[in-house]
Amino acid sequence: MAATLSCVRGGFDLGATTLWAEDGTVFVQGAYEHGLSAFITPYVGYLHLVPRLIAAVSTQLPLAAQAAAMALAAALAVARWVVQRRRATFAVAAAGLLGVAAQMLTMAQSTRQLSSGLHPRALTGGFLRRVVADGVLGTGRHVPGTPSTSIMAGAVLVLLVCGLVALLVRQRGLDQAVVPALLVVAAGATFVIPVTLTSLAGVDPFSGGRYYVAPALLFLTALVLLSADALIGRVPIRRSTPSRTDIIASLPLGAQVMGLVTSFRPVTTYGREQVPPWTTAVDQTAKLCAGRSGDAPVSIPIAPPGWTVSLTCREVH
Repeated sequence: MAATLSCVRGGFDLGATTLWAEDGTVFVQGAYEHGLSAFITPYVGYLHLVPRLIAAVSTQLPLAAQAAAMALAAALAVARWVVQRRRATFAVAAAGLLGVAAQMLTMAQSTRQLSSGLHPRALTGGFLRRVVADGVLGTGRHVPGTPSTSIMAGAVLVLLVCGLVALLVRQRGLDQAVVPALLVVAAGATFVIPVTLTSLAGVDPFSGGRYYVAPALLFLTALVLLSADALIGRVPIRRSTPSRTDIIASLPLGAQVMGLVTSFRPVTTYGREQVPPWTTAVDQTAKLCAGRSGDAPVSIPIAPPGWTVSLTCREVH
């Protein structure tokens, strides 16, 4: 339902949408240029398995349909595998460890180029703004050059977590808060370590709000666990008392509703409306290829302005 509402706010015309920045220039173009080797090709020090996989599938379709395919594939939920509990636990742990190992290897081999914006104040502000406020509440990107009100929302959520920790420790002891606390620490670590060890340059490396899904999920998981344990405590469960399941379901749902309310209107600051729709751009590029050789290079404009997908006339046709 959330994915559908997100499509509605943009006009629900997936066929006329355009690729956005790295979706086209890095992932779609990489699928054409590198094939399967694109999966092990890092970008700014990261491996991007899911976008690479989506691009690999999308590029099997006609070129004009690839923007819509990228948008739909990114919104689809993955079907759950019906397995035994122990097997599921092992599979998740093994996949997680394998992903961490691959990512650490990629980071270790990337070029070190520390950004001038990577000081403690910027790291703290970036975590509050991008991971906590944007990642959990979906407060949305702010206009460049203006103060970001989402830092305040992130600070409020962090204070809420601290209050829940204190309540849980008082009710059930210090050991009950260990796992949520470790999740919060892990969220901070997965946010800080990659941007300080890899070649992420720029005065404000946190203005884009990308690559912070994993830290946000860790933080939200800690918030759910703390709420479920601290708010229930040792009070006997009655019909009128919210159950653990109610709290676990309501927090992510509340965060999703907050995100839809605060960012329902599409942002027009970043130039998506200044470039032609993908299907139009493909048609215009195909006309440029008339009479040219199949190996002739052409560039298809995508959003934001200045970004392109570089292909050959053969691939355009």
